[in-house]
Amino acid sequence: PMANWTCDFFRSDALFSQAEMAQQYRADGASPFIDFKSDWLRAKAASGAKDDEAPQVAPYYWGIKDVQFEDAHRSRTWKQAMLRKVQEHIRLPRFMDGANLGSFRETPEFWFAGV
Repeated sequence: PMANWTCDFFRSDALFSQAEMAQQYRADGASPFIDFKSDWLRAKAASGAKDDEAPQVAPYYWGIKDVQFEDAHRSRTWKQAMLRKVQEHIRLPRFMDGANLGSFRETPEFWFAGV
């Protein structure tokens, strides 16, 4: 169901491409929002990680689950329709207990990294 949800999919999908994601764990402490449609794949900001084995580029976060909560840090571009689309495509792996499906549908989030 999500096997083809690549970075390019999020950039070109009619619904998801309207959203922004936040860049997290930047060395400067900022957490700016950036459009999925932008050139974010090439935009790099240092993570500030002191460990050489840790990621040195700050990742992007799309916490679409947060449209459910009034007090959550989120972009005004995140819509309930986006959350519903994600929820409709969530499938559990065969090894996982089906009782976990509700949790997955209630708390979807995505992490992305530039190259």
